[in-house]
Amino acid sequence: SIKVWGGGSMGGIMGGVMSAVDPELRYALLNVPGGGWTHFLPHSAFYDAGKFIVRGAYGSVFDARLALAMTQGAWDDVDGAVGAGAPADKRPTILIQESIDDPIVPNIGTNLLASAVGASLVGGVIQDIPGMPRQTSVAGGNGIVQFRVPFTSQGAVHGFADCRNPGGDAARMQMTDFLASAWAGSPLIRVPAVCPGGTCDFAGQWTRDCD
Repeated sequence: SIKVWGGGSMGGIMGGVMSAVDPELRYALLNVPGGGWTHFLPHSAFYDAGKFIVRGAYGSVFDARLALAMTQGAWDDVDGAVGAGAPADKRPTILIQESIDDPIVPNIGTNLLASAVGASLVGGVIQDIPGMPRQTSVAGGNGIVQFRVPFTSQGAVHGFADCRNPGGDAARMQMTDFLASAWAGSPLIRVPAVCPGGTCDFAGQWTRDCD
């Protein structure tokens, strides 16, 4: 049997961790994951509820952010970006799907994880990731593919892969394609054929919320 991890949001974040520590894991499909907790958490909508309490405790936004940054060591055991330096023969092949302007797992976290695992930016670029190589497809290596959907709600952007609309359809099509190639022994990351012009930007294609 071939061991594969598939997960989105927290499942994607923990998939990054498992990719670093489980030598039997061959392939990982990570939808809207993140790395570098103390870098992306302050930009997440989940942080909004507590940021005023934290700021009050430390006196200023600067001091609160500094205090949070100092806790990164406590997050390391559950941070896939930290363990990404494992020997290459012990790491799985990873597909990362990023949702542009994700309010829950902000793009800075997804980009940090992608950089840490040595991913290439596959297909059309919606938002540049400085220093990351670009490829039209990746065979046998790690890749990140960017998707953009209308910002009708936070859930529609973060959970786009679960939506019955063009963006969700494209994400699921890519998942199926990647897993089929992986189970065949030749993992391939490429842009779904339904992405216009090789770029998975569906922001202007419909206005309804996720359903």
